[in-house]
Amino acid sequence: MAEMVWPRDAKAKKYAEVKQIMTDTGDDKTIGKISKDELKNGLFIDGAELDPIKGGGTSAAATVIAPGPAGQMRKREASPGWYSVNGSAIEAAKGKRWVWGWSGTAWALYDMGDLPKTPAVNSLTSTSTEDALSANQGRVLDGKIATAMESIPDVEPLETEVEAISLKVNGVPDQFEEYKSQVVQGSYFGSRGNLLPTPASGNILSDDSRAGYVLLQGLAAGTRIRIASKTENIGSTSRPLYAFTNASNQIRAVDVSEQMDKDTYNAPIDVIWPDNAEAVRMYINVRMAGGWSNPDSRFSVKRMIPSGDKGMAHVVEEHSERLDLVETEIDVLQGELGNTDISAKTIKPSSPLLSSYSSENFAAAKFYARRFGVELLRMQIAGAKNIYLASDGTDSNNGLTEATAVRTITRAAALMASGDALLVKRGSIIEEYGIIQNKNNILISVYGSGANPLFNNLVTIPSGSIEKVAGYNNIYRFQRSYDACVKDRGMAVVFVDGVRCGRDIQNYMNLTEAQAMPYLEANPGNAAWFSQRYSTGWPAGNYYMYFSLADAPSNHKIESVNKWSSILEISNCKNVDIRHIDQRGSGFRDGVAYGSTENVYCEDCGFLDHAWHGIVYNDIAFHDCRIISKSGAVGYQYHWLSNSLRHPDLIISKPTVISGNNMGAAFNGHETKLEQVNPFQNLVVENAYVEGVDVVARSGIVEKTSYNKIAVKDINSICGGVSDRDAVLSNFYGTLKRSVSINESSIIAPYIQPGRTLTIRDSILVVEDLFGRPSIMHTTSNLATGKLVLENVVILIKSTAASIVAPLFRNTSINAAGFEFRNVIFVADKTAAFNHSATTFADAKFENCVFINTPLSGINLPAGNEVYTNYNEIKKVKYQSRLSYVQNGAIKTVAV
Repeated sequence: MAEMVWPRDAKAKKYAEVKQIMTDTGDDKTIGKISKDELKNGLFIDGAELDPIKGGGTSAAATVIAPGPAGQMRKREASPGWYSVNGSAIEAAKGKRWVWGWSGTAWALYDMGDLPKTPAVNSLTSTSTEDALSANQGRVLDGKIATAMESIPDVEPLETEVEAISLKVNGVPDQFEEYKSQVVQGSYFGSRGNLLPTPASGNILSDDSRAGYVLLQGLAAGTRIRIASKTENIGSTSRPLYAFTNASNQIRAVDVSEQMDKDTYNAPIDVIWPDNAEAVRMYINVRMAGGWSNPDSRFSVKRMIPSGDKGMAHVVEEHSERLDLVETEIDVLQGELGNTDISAKTIKPSSPLLSSYSSENFAAAKFYARRFGVELLRMQIAGAKNIYLASDGTDSNNGLTEATAVRTITRAAALMASGDALLVKRGSIIEEYGIIQNKNNILISVYGSGANPLFNNLVTIPSGSIEKVAGYNNIYRFQRSYDACVKDRGMAVVFVDGVRCGRDIQNYMNLTEAQAMPYLEANPGNAAWFSQRYSTGWPAGNYYMYFSLADAPSNHKIESVNKWSSILEISNCKNVDIRHIDQRGSGFRDGVAYGSTENVYCEDCGFLDHAWHGIVYNDIAFHDCRIISKSGAVGYQYHWLSNSLRHPDLIISKPTVISGNNMGAAFNGHETKLEQVNPFQNLVVENAYVEGVDVVARSGIVEKTSYNKIAVKDINSICGGVSDRDAVLSNFYGTLKRSVSINESSIIAPYIQPGRTLTIRDSILVVEDLFGRPSIMHTTSNLATGKLVLENVVILIKSTAASIVAPLFRNTSINAAGFEFRNVIFVADKTAAFNHSATTFADAKFENCVFINTPLSGINLPAGNEVYTNYNEIKKVKYQSRLSYVQNGAIKTVAV
């Protein structure tokens, strides 16, 4: 046995002062040490861990703990509250961590010490860095669950690897046999993803609420299922839909859109059984009109006969009916397609219903799954080649190797055919215009190392080409040859050292020369003017561009727009995969415009230094893309147009939007002037960082909208204008900074369209008010309104104004009967009235809400809500978890 020798000056310590304890390790040689928390976890309680338990609010409402298994030991975490054991009420006091231990015969409650005090670090302020706000945004903690201060389990949906595919390995073709399936009738999948009895309503496997399914079960993970229709495509009867469920018939993986348009009469689809213990059943339905009968007679279901290693397990969500055409071995695919990143991707399928949507990384999963179909199509094209483009290339080259790269887009496009890949050398800067058009199934990506290649539409103006305008101190001009431009589209801009000269382009785009000269002279460094009118357009010709500076242009880098478009245009193409490409300085109001290109996927792409819209499209999915205009952009940054093409969903995963001067909306869309409104079904925006815009979350022409995990900095408004669609906004956190130009607008929205619901949950919003008008909702019109739901939200107002003069709910004539507030804290550092006295909150619902320094007018709160007049109330320990969020795996707290 090892001997412990205590130092002579050793002093007795109270247990609370001890952090680590010396122990005998049992090997007769060494002494170990153990932390106090580890000691308590092991010393007092041993046995299997049970689920945490929540105590009741009073002794009368104590949570009853049933006896554990005789002769066995158990333990379970407990939140503060009241518990009932054998008829006796026992209180677990607040501020401590508690564990119940079952000895095999009786329960005992163990005091595990004080809860950790969470320091106010990484506060959400206007000086927070982008990284501090955007890295690993976490879910806001529920203040009711004290144990959440220790750990927060993530919501992890089913994980399935999407891997590269080999349908022919070692020359052995796949073989299939008929699978004897069952037929399930009189049931349907309800809105919560459970199999329910008829009558059907909201069936997520059919747009017509049909009941009846073919049921498969008992198949091994990785088994390939082949589905082929026995009937021609009449009324969509040949188009199967499917879902995987657990043993309780709850959906764990589903495809409601990507297979919907696949006619399986001539070409079957293949589906891989997921490698997950919960996916034990597969239900198959078809999209059809006129009812359902004999579902097993509609199509055949076969399973692949196991025959050694016949390829990697995979899930295919689109174009999978053509997989049997692929006969190239996997090593050839990855070797010859060149940096296409076809190797394994992890996706996380989940229910697509936004009303019950709660999974994380859903948008990224959908992005990779949908893009995988484009990769598969490219695999099937015989003779597809790579074309190499580099700023140091030569257009006399053939472009077929890195050593023979071409220099211009025009030359590269002439060498490309459908199915080809355009690979651009990293670090290249391409400044000559070119267009890729009428090509399908193409990849645009990179090769080499270094920064993303930049397609730059801003040209440097030599100082020798710039002249000072006679009679003025601050006005300069240069002349260039410009293309013709249609009305209301040309963005004539000047950049000085990378900053747009004339931040608000609306101020000068339609001025006459007589108006422009005094404007330029009075705003050195922040004004520009083009000698042609934006509202009328102009023919091709030589025109002057004016700008203002307080010193000589030779002291600066002066840039101006080259083309009234972007340098790289893509037009009338289908199935386009774009990766690692940056584009800068569009001369077009619509920024980078892909409205005529179908089924596009952008990953790690940048759209930089535009003046109005960022990117305009109607069929693009995004992952990890950046739209940045620090000088400010007036329009919509991710700007979708009405859905005239095939995908019903808008997917935006891990976007970054940075604007300046509280300009523009991060996400929004509208119909085109030439076609009828055709709304998208769903918009999913996840894991976003948004800075400096006016409005974040708009939902134009989208039926259901979900924003999840959005870090914001110095924005003006969450929804801005009228909330005219159903929307769910979750895990917003960061700062709103109310500028002078928009101090009359609303933190959330002016009002909500009747019949629509806006839900904001699990969010922390710190409002930095400069002018005493931090209105949550504001409109002076007499309007009916829809439903507003705030759940587990903190709105913290910090005002630098002398006083707050306007109520938080400033609407003078809106009935708030449809409003619901659950677990919400409204707090202001200066007294801010909660509501206008004319706003009717009589029928609004308040549950477990806290009002600190936000007095209410004419509202009788039910029991369970709290009202305080002193701002310092928010600093109490009991609100710490309500002000906390998860970042980089650690719990952070908003500074108050």
